[in-house]
Amino acid sequence: MNHSDERKQDTPRTLLSRLQKWLHPAQAFYFDYDHILGTSVSLQFTCCDATFANKANDLALDEIRRLEIIFSTFMPDSVLNRWVGTQRLPSELAQVLDLAEAWRTRTNGAYCASLTHPLAAWMKDSDGRYTRFNNHFITLNSVAKGFIIDRICALVTTSIPDITGAVVNIGGDIFAYGIRPVEAGIQSTFDNEQPLCRIWLRNQALATSGVGRRGTHLIDPRSNETATHIKLVSVIAPSAALADILSTVCAVLRTHESLALIDMQVGAACFIVEANGGIHKNKAWLACEQRH
Repeated sequence: MNHSDERKQDTPRTLLSRLQKWLHPAQAFYFDYDHILGTSVSLQFTCCDATFANKANDLALDEIRRLEIIFSTFMPDSVLNRWVGTQRLPSELAQVLDLAEAWRTRTNGAYCASLTHPLAAWMKDSDGRYTRFNNHFITLNSVAKGFIIDRICALVTTSIPDITGAVVNIGGDIFAYGIRPVEAGIQSTFDNEQPLCRIWLRNQALATSGVGRRGTHLIDPRSNETATHIKLVSVIAPSAALADILSTVCAVLRTHESLALIDMQVGAACFIVEANGGIHKNKAWLACEQRH
């Protein structure tokens, strides 16, 4: 097809869109919130009109509130907390449970949504219903936040085509969408220090786990003991949910196990800081540092 054929297919709507983009170049609009999902939320939308950015912001906040009612461990009336026995669960919760169980199996319990031991905390029936074992406490905090980030990005960018770029940051977990790479810094554990390194994200997610400002809080489900050998681990992955899971797993596994696991994942990269000061990066991470 030649250029004249392409122009013949232009509609008044596409011509108007091109004119608007020429008159109003795309710019980034920022929205920041505290005390959402128990943490801070930063939203950045790139478009040529604030109207679209405000619409995207409203859509994102509504989706966060909707999903919080499903996943929250802090809300007594959340779907997760009200789940007793055998039930048919919302599709979002079912997806996250399936993902968590797949990674529990794959890591032999190093990743587990039950804090007490690396055994299964629920069972999926053949008819699609889920049975919760009463003696297990379930938390999906290590995957639900990433899942919510992914859902926001997908919802906004498909519902509002005028959004050409988006960065969703919930509690330090990030997904960057768009044609332009987005720079992100791996923050050290102290506010007055410079970032440990900087990387570039494009249609990628970043999640970080470790001691950080929250202190020692990660538990190895296989032993029920605190994991203290890793100071910080950051993981880049194609989705925020996967980055969330992998960063949690790599904070529990030994460094050589983590590097081997990440190298097996398509599109994944990792940066590990050990408690003794040792720093490790795989080749994919180094490539993300060099992106311009």
